[in-house]
Amino acid sequence: MGSSATLGRSAPGSLADLSLSDVIAERTPTYVSPDGDAEEAVAVLFEEVLSPEGELQVGALDDFFELGGHSLLAMQFIGQLEVSSGVRVQMRHLVRLGLQ
Repeated sequence: MGSSATLGRSAPGSLADLSLSDVIAERTPTYVSPDGDAEEAVAVLFEEVLSPEGELQVGALDDFFELGGHSLLAMQFIGQLEVSSGVRVQMRHLVRLGLQ
């Protein structure tokens, strides 16, 4: 298992709930802008699924799961991607690639 900082443990030892702000703060500081229409469309969908409040800016190198995504949100992303672009993606491919 990882360190207590990695798990977000509080002083008493229980797991602390990480907010989206915590996830954003832990991201790699290097932002790489999406390049081209396809990357921009995927980044926008990431943002819509992961942060409906608009708190998140997704770059070309960001990983869906590292940004707080999980399987249910990934399915939502897959559905929105298919509706908006006609592209059908299988969950196993997204998990293998980290949705990056």
